[in-house]
Amino acid sequence: MKKDTKKLLWGFAAGSAVGSALGLLLAPKSGKELRQQIAEETSAGLEKAQDLAARVEEKTSDWYARAKDSALQIRDELAEWKNRRCAEDGREIQAEVSGQAETEAGTAASPEEEEK
Repeated sequence: MKKDTKKLLWGFAAGSAVGSALGLLLAPKSGKELRQQIAEETSAGLEKAQDLAARVEEKTSDWYARAKDSALQIRDELAEWKNRRCAEDGREIQAEVSGQAETEAGTAASPEEEEK
């Protein structure tokens, strides 16, 4: 998980905890009840933050795997296209060279035929 994402999640967790604690402190309850509620709210907040972090990590891993698979597929398709293109260019060059050779052979034969 990226550093920024972790910072964001910890900031969210800390903000939730502080907000919950302040809300509880301002509520009219006895000290024992208040401490118990703060502990429960803090635990619940931490669990939510951990669940959120796990889901973010899972989604990030999924996205990374899909992006990697797509990149590999594109690489393979480009390599295949390049090989096809090179083969086509090779056949074109071969045909051109063969045509030139035949033309030169025909031109070289022409003066001899003229002498006969």
